[in-house]
Amino acid sequence: MTLLVNHPERKIIHLQLRQNEVLQAMTDAERDELEQRLDIVDVAKGDYLVHQGVHEMEQYFVIEGILKRVVSNADAKEMILRFTDERGIETSYAAWRLNTPASPHLSAELDGVTIDIETLTPPDVAGPLVIEGAGGALVPVTRDTLFADVFARWALPVIVCARTGLGTINHSLLTIEALRSRGVPIHGIAFIGAPMPDSEAIIPALSGVRRLGRLPRIDPLTSETLAAAFAANFDMGGFR
Repeated sequence: MTLLVNHPERKIIHLQLRQNEVLQAMTDAERDELEQRLDIVDVAKGDYLVHQGVHEMEQYFVIEGILKRVVSNADAKEMILRFTDERGIETSYAAWRLNTPASPHLSAELDGVTIDIETLTPPDVAGPLVIEGAGGALVPVTRDTLFADVFARWALPVIVCARTGLGTINHSLLTIEALRSRGVPIHGIAFIGAPMPDSEAIIPALSGVRRLGRLPRIDPLTSETLAAAFAANFDMGGFR
């Protein structure tokens, strides 16, 4: 780890940082001040920056390559939560960090963490923002508040993500009803998995929620293959 001001390729990195979506909105003076505080980390493919359960809070600007956030459950099965590619930004910040693999309400209690719903608000960002729930709309965040209740407080449009496997019709329609009963605006539904034409047709037909597309399973999963899959299976205008 080397401070940017001491890095041998600082001039090149300085230009690369100016292509970052977030930093583009800053003034030259603000960028110069930020760069005085930046450390440059060179890592190989597959290396870890932060391990699950670590409480340090860091922010990363990706210059080359991609940064993946991966979590594992109690059975050691890993799941990729999201990507950040070049010119993007990723943060390890969380309002509360929970270690026990369980619903947030129980995990917080077992970890000795108190979740204050009143202080749980979306961050103020200049560009696009995606907020991911944990487990489903009716998963409890605390003993008396569900994720659907939090979404209703925020009044932000929700995209229902539905796997195409057995049971998705029931799960998806119940999720949509739960959100609607609370007045949560629903932007659309995105399917994930192998093609299931009937399920992908009947859920929008019965619910009146538009189908945004279906993301197939991708192997290998990279920023390039993910972008290609989205371009081939979604109308990106539907997300605006």
